Amino acid sequence: MLCHICREPAIGQCQNCNLFYCAEHGRVYCVSCDDRAVARRPPARPPAVVSRSEGRGATCYHCGRPAERGCLRCGRFFCPDHSDLTTTQRMCGRCASRRFWTTVGVAVVLATGALVLLFLLQP
Repeated sequence: MLCHICREPAIGQCQNCNLFYCAEHGRVYCVSCDDRAVARRPPARPPAVVSRSEGRGATCYHCGRPAERGCLRCGRFFCPDHSDLTTTQRMCGRCASRRFWTTVGVAVVLATGALVLLFLLQP
């Protein structure tokens, strides 16, 4: 994992935006989020710490490029090309796709149930 500002090896992941930061550019929050924040609640979990001995860092689950974020749902690391940009949930493309198809499946089941109920209740 690399710092999203300077591309040095990361030591943690911002609790606000999920981007990685190095020792110079963050501590619990990256400098970008820290500068914007006025009041914050303490983090619910400790930040992910990465040792400098890991060398190249985490790579995208899909293409192998350096990862910039971690998925909040499954924990996979992903690059900007394989993220879900349509939501604010910060998920990898795979989890976003699963969520979409789960929603479609639930809608189809509910619609089918409503049609069956209407058919059975007709006099």
